[in-house]
Amino acid sequence: MKKLFLLTVVGALMLSASPCSAGIPHLINYQGMLTDNAGIPINEPRDLTFTIYNVPANGVAFWTETLTAVTIENGLFNVILGYITPIPDSVFNEPERYLGIKVGTDPELVPRIQLTSVGYAYRTEMAGYAMFADSAGVATPGSGSHWSVNDSVLYTNDYWGIARGDAGNVLYGDSAHTMVNFGVACTTGTIGQNYLYSTVSGGYGNLATGHSSTVGGGNGNRARGGQSVVCGGGSCGADSNSAQGAWSIIGAGYGNIASGHVSVVMGGLLNIASGPYSTISGGTNHEASGPSSTVCGGEGNKARGHWSVVSGGGGPYVADSNAAIGDCSVVPGGRGNIAGGNFSLAAGRRAKALHHGCFVWADSTDADFTSTDANQFLIRASGGVGIGTNNPSRILHIKGDNPRILIEAQTSNPEVNFISTGDPFSEVWALYKDTVSNDFRFYQNGDKMTIENSTGNVGIGTTDPSEKIDVNGTARLRGITTGGGTANVFADGNGKLWKQTSSLRYKKNIRELSIDPQKFLQLEPVRFEWKTTGGEDIGLIAEDVENVVPDLVIYDNEGRPDGVKYDKIAIYLLGVVKNLKSENEELKKRIEALESRE
Repeated sequence: MKKLFLLTVVGALMLSASPCSAGIPHLINYQGMLTDNAGIPINEPRDLTFTIYNVPANGVAFWTETLTAVTIENGLFNVILGYITPIPDSVFNEPERYLGIKVGTDPELVPRIQLTSVGYAYRTEMAGYAMFADSAGVATPGSGSHWSVNDSVLYTNDYWGIARGDAGNVLYGDSAHTMVNFGVACTTGTIGQNYLYSTVSGGYGNLATGHSSTVGGGNGNRARGGQSVVCGGGSCGADSNSAQGAWSIIGAGYGNIASGHVSVVMGGLLNIASGPYSTISGGTNHEASGPSSTVCGGEGNKARGHWSVVSGGGGPYVADSNAAIGDCSVVPGGRGNIAGGNFSLAAGRRAKALHHGCFVWADSTDADFTSTDANQFLIRASGGVGIGTNNPSRILHIKGDNPRILIEAQTSNPEVNFISTGDPFSEVWALYKDTVSNDFRFYQNGDKMTIENSTGNVGIGTTDPSEKIDVNGTARLRGITTGGGTANVFADGNGKLWKQTSSLRYKKNIRELSIDPQKFLQLEPVRFEWKTTGGEDIGLIAEDVENVVPDLVIYDNEGRPDGVKYDKIAIYLLGVVKNLKSENEELKKRIEALESRE
């Protein structure tokens, strides 16, 4: 550690006097500023040795006292001399006395400081006469009396500060700046300043050094800011509760700091409200550093954003604390939550709303649950989310008399997606409503099925179904029922399925079918293999049938021969059989005629 050879001390003295022995000092309250040789204030405890001499240099030491580990903050320290080693009355038998100061093992500082009594020190001696006020009658200002009584009320006869005597109290400022100090080893006002109306109502070691500042009581409390207030609490440590900001308030507790402008710490332990208009209601180890930020309670929580709020929760470890970092961010409670984005909210356990506008709600799972983009609403609920039910059986369970889910899109298609973890995006299935046609569609790498809004038609492989079911591709029917009362179906050239009927009710323009048996019998059955499946089959060639009996051909929508009406061949065969019957009958007649000639 660098040894301090040259130190600068600026101090102020107050000699406290007993009311029964006016002018005999018993305690000395000393405040000073300690800097290094570069003028930089010291910020660590030091051992200080004080000695009273009769001359400015060398001479006889009448009294000496060493105080260990004196608290020094920003160079400032405050000590009471005479409590450890009493100062005997004989030290002040002569008017000139000098105070020497030594820091640690360094040489004594020069020059020594001459001991004098400030104006208020003399005023405290006059307090001894207050015991006679009741018998003094009514005195008036200027009558030579320091006190007056009116309607049983004791008044001072001038703008005087009032301090408890023989208690090591100090009042800084001239007589026109009224202060009250009823504590022990307490200080009102600041050296070299004429601050107004500072008050210490009681307690020990309290300082009200700001303009119009107040310490109500307690131990080791500091009201440093203008109009600042410490109501009480504290401990024997210096700056136990410290209201440093203008109009700042500390209600009670220990080790609290309200350094922000109009900041408030209502109580608790080791809390710091450093942001302007910041508030900490209670708890321990909290930080409210953002302007207008609030921590309501809990342990180890931080409100760092503008208008940010942490309602409570947290815990004894760093990872347990809740932090509202973004502007207008909120952590309602829980443990290990971070609301890092502006207008974000994080609640539960280890919820991390790191992006603007995010709402992240996490269950008790001991793992981070983190936002990935702005304006997300995220819920981790391993037991399910229940709407209208307190016993969800699925990740989302909606229950009600008439439950409905509405998905409304403002610009693009409203859509619901389905995917398994690890699947590529090409495997996503989607249900969506086309905003132009209002059709409902199933999508997976292209539209797979469409329900047409205007007609209710269902298209499979087509987005423009012309029938109730329109399949663009091969269709297969399984489990077809057979038996009485059933009807055959067939597909026309456009792929439409028709029920095969034959009732007169469905027919008109009925006429005879002309059949040429000889031409019909020109049809040649063949054996072949299907190109698509490789399977072997038998049948007719549609192009050949077209050349013989066009009525038995099925054409596609481009007019090309596509199939054969095998079910209609029986009709032609019926004509052929009838023709054969007619020829047989004619032959039979001829045979009978020939036989009759014999």
